[in-house]
Amino acid sequence: MTGDDSHKKESSTPHITKPTYVLSNNDGVGAKITHVELTGPNYAEWAKGFRNGLGAKWKLGFINGFLKILSDDSEDLEDWMTVNFTVVAWVFNTIEPSLRSTISYRDTSVELWEDIKNRFSHGNEVKIYQLESDIADCKQKDEESIMAYYGRIKKLWDDVNDYDSLPTCDSSGCKCGLTVTLRKRRETRQS
Repeated sequence: MTGDDSHKKESSTPHITKPTYVLSNNDGVGAKITHVELTGPNYAEWAKGFRNGLGAKWKLGFINGFLKILSDDSEDLEDWMTVNFTVVAWVFNTIEPSLRSTISYRDTSVELWEDIKNRFSHGNEVKIYQLESDIADCKQKDEESIMAYYGRIKKLWDDVNDYDSLPTCDSSGCKCGLTVTLRKRRETRQS
């Protein structure tokens, strides 16, 4: 094999990029990326399912603010706008129809996401208190298997974790270990 042949082999290796602005055939505006439909009280479950769906499609940056709107002179602006409006459609597709009509339209998916979050995530402290009270009262029922009991109490703890997310350090390149420390503390408390 000559030096030229090895170069050809090397360059034929596919280059994989993150498909942030790529939409597949299954990613039309009519798609539902989570089976959970927002009804209001189930905001935490819906938001988690939606974030997971977006993450699987490399589109999470559109709702968490990481992928901000591009400048008017950017060559990727049209691609950004296409994906942004698709994400907006996906959000509306997963909202209960009677509730959907009460939600104001926003031009960017991050604005829509924040609007929905501000509207439906209120009352978390009351919900957390209720869940922790349910955990304190949770006892194994007569003739209930240990697996069923474990499943019930685990679901309550998972709900608490959904409503009471751990704070994270926003410092770039942070090495303080805050999230790890808090996660270990929570795991100890829940065991």
